[in-house]
Amino acid sequence: LTPSKFSYRANEQVLVTVQVKNTGSADAGPFWVDFYINPQLPPTSANVPWNTVCGMTPCYGIAWEVKGRWKAGKIITLPSTANSYSSGYTNWTGSLPVGTSDLYVYVDSWAGYNNPNGAVNEIDETNNRGEIHGLQVTP
Repeated sequence: LTPSKFSYRANEQVLVTVQVKNTGSADAGPFWVDFYINPQLPPTSANVPWNTVCGMTPCYGIAWEVKGRWKAGKIITLPSTANSYSSGYTNWTGSLPVGTSDLYVYVDSWAGYNNPNGAVNEIDETNNRGEIHGLQVTP
């Protein structure tokens, strides 16, 4: 999870990129990746989409649908640019709201509530979260 810097003004454009690597020994996918802005509760497992734990009003976040199968060792980069995310599950203006301080990303964030491990069953389900703390967004 990488914002372009750590201090912003309101309405300043922000490019967020998420880099995901298949560290397993088998193909993985398809799966979802969610980006959370100041969630009430940080994501700790699958099936917690960004909009279900939103801590701000209005609620902003991004959901990327990663389609297809990804080979072991493959790295993908997900940007916060238009047409890169699933617009039906995203509320993103291109900037961070005033007061933003904590950002999270969770890989394999959604598979329907019937699978507690998300869409991809992994040897290590604990390494799916990235986080950044201490951002400053001022008026």
